[in-house]
Amino acid sequence: MKKIWYAMMVAVLVCVTLTAVFSTSGEAYAYDIPYTKFDKEEFTELNYGIYWYRSGSDVPVKDSELFDPDKPTLLYTHGMKMGSESVDVREGLSLKDVAPSKLSQYGYDPYPYEDEFYEYYIEQGYNVGVFYWNQLASTFALSIEEDKIWATNPSMSMTYTYRTGSSYKTTKAFDDTNPECSLTTLYKNAYIEALGEDYSEHIQLVGHSMGGQLTFAMGEALCVAYDNGEIGENLLPDRMTVLDPFIGSSKIYGEIDFLGVDAEGKAAVTLTAEAAQVIAEHGIPIEGYATNDIAYHFYDMGEEAFGGLFKDQIKPFSDADGNPDPEGLNRVKELLGKNVAWVHMDALIDKYAGILVPSHTLTVDYYFTTNYLENQTDANGMIVPSAKVSDEDILALRGITFNQYYNEELSNPNPLYSSDCIFVRADNVTQEDIVGKPMARITGFTGAVDKEYTVKLCKRNEVVETVQTVGGRYAFDYVTAADYTVKVYAGTTLVGTKEIGVTGYDLVTCDVEVKAVDTVIWIYLSIALGAALVIAAVVSVSAYVLRKKGSRRS
Repeated sequence: MKKIWYAMMVAVLVCVTLTAVFSTSGEAYAYDIPYTKFDKEEFTELNYGIYWYRSGSDVPVKDSELFDPDKPTLLYTHGMKMGSESVDVREGLSLKDVAPSKLSQYGYDPYPYEDEFYEYYIEQGYNVGVFYWNQLASTFALSIEEDKIWATNPSMSMTYTYRTGSSYKTTKAFDDTNPECSLTTLYKNAYIEALGEDYSEHIQLVGHSMGGQLTFAMGEALCVAYDNGEIGENLLPDRMTVLDPFIGSSKIYGEIDFLGVDAEGKAAVTLTAEAAQVIAEHGIPIEGYATNDIAYHFYDMGEEAFGGLFKDQIKPFSDADGNPDPEGLNRVKELLGKNVAWVHMDALIDKYAGILVPSHTLTVDYYFTTNYLENQTDANGMIVPSAKVSDEDILALRGITFNQYYNEELSNPNPLYSSDCIFVRADNVTQEDIVGKPMARITGFTGAVDKEYTVKLCKRNEVVETVQTVGGRYAFDYVTAADYTVKVYAGTTLVGTKEIGVTGYDLVTCDVEVKAVDTVIWIYLSIALGAALVIAAVVSVSAYVLRKKGSRRS
């Protein structure tokens, strides 16, 4: 009993600390909107869903008339809002709380850009919305929040927090008012209802912290819904962005309703990594920005995380039975590494040090600020992911990782701005800088997202490397300068070729037009038939000539 009581007290202490660091006005940089700015009645019962921004107003509203079906859409979702914070504030896409003192304490000038994050996109002609789930993000256990994303588990249930006058309460498991489906399904249903089944404009999903893990799950849910014929291809996102995504090792039990399978005790990070693979197979680009102090390797840190602060909540990665699983861990790292274009914010962590904040929340600021800055490249000229980089380039960068460092040539570089940083190509599993390798990448599209091809890179008729397509795309890394032939095979049948020359260290695009296998076979048969006819004709003529000669002799 004492151990249980101690564990509960530690959990509360941890989460109080988390709540403090996320909401302390002197540190947190994400804009928290007081609940009094909304309809107060919304917080007396469960309210979630997509809220839309209007130009000039920092408070989004749940008004479907603000959505324009003829405009592209950006949807943002937030992370955990524990305890009273879940009904005291809602997170928005604004910088109004970044007072000059908050940057000056780090030795920098005030933030120079006047436009709020949402305003920039509205000016670019976007619908800008936020999926609010703050009342469901209120529990004191990280594992419960991860469970909510993936499964409907009666023992953990979809509890939520609501206001009761000046105080608040949280529902208990099995409460009749708790949602009966996963958080991801709630998001998916709200998304389909808000956009409408005929919506066909550009869609970008952005998630921060625990909302990053939710965004991975949401992407997979939409892909599966498309595969099952529930939605059209038009409702698949065109781009997905995860900002310091919280990815833990909590064991998930119960049915994953949007996949129709049992979680079977898989770790949340395993489910997240598998979701990244599914999303990539559907040809959707994913970009990720991680500080590593809460995200990405959190599942791998275990009891040592933050000097032991989370030791009673976060355990090292293991299999469903709790046994060490190094192979499973390596698979997770490989799937996350190869299916996402990553930037690891080493300089941001170094400068804005601290437990969780401000580097964790500043990842949001860093990303949206790149809209105002020129695109950056590494020393070899390869473009680095940012909000301004095109969807096509993010897709071409899939599986490439960059580490962010200070630009030491500047007198006082601020890693909040990509223009004050340098970027170094890194291994997408270990995140270690890559030194001494050629850096060119040949990447291309075969035109068939739903088919898997074998692609061979050949130099002077010798095969240099062989890869399989994912979502119709292929990539060859660490390519030296030379002339190559890219050959695409369906099984053993050659269905497409293209010549390409590599002269530098940048991204080299080589889309290959692929012919259908039956078309290729028909071509081969036509050639064979033609050859047979020619041979038959030659034989016939030869026979005729021989007969003529024979008749003359006689």
